[in-house]
Amino acid sequence: MSNLYDLTGGYLDVYEQIASGEDSQVYKDTLDSINDSIEHKADQYAKVIKMLEADNEAITKEIKRLQARKKSNANGVENMKANLKFSMEQTGKLAFRTSTNSFGIQNNPPKMEIADENHIPEKYFIEQEPQLNKQILKQDIQNGIEIDGVELVQTKSLRIR
Repeated sequence: MSNLYDLTGGYLDVYEQIASGEDSQVYKDTLDSINDSIEHKADQYAKVIKMLEADNEAITKEIKRLQARKKSNANGVENMKANLKFSMEQTGKLAFRTSTNSFGIQNNPPKMEIADENHIPEKYFIEQEPQLNKQILKQDIQNGIEIDGVELVQTKSLRIR
């Protein structure tokens, strides 16, 4: 990540510690050791936060690029295997060796294909635990319905603009 901001001293150390995966206590100690006014400290925090967010955006883009490449590679492997299998079947050579590899077409284990689940007896189904629908629960609480063990909690978060 090229520095978008001119960070120096402790704040640059904090950025590098976070970016390199240091234990949070290490960069917290570094932050605690910096004696700046709250306003200056807040500006420097904002710079570090924005740099880390920019890093995360770049990482997300790289993950997507690599996932697309992985999918392309997997498709290529699948297509090449299908093509080789077809060629082997067409030539009648279902098993052979070369100096570096051996090739063979074999039967896979049987797999089940289900056309209609409605015809399958209940004994083959797994019962599942009920799941809590938090969205409906929250809506009912907001509409004034009281439910033991549930309360809405208002939290706060920092916004940097």
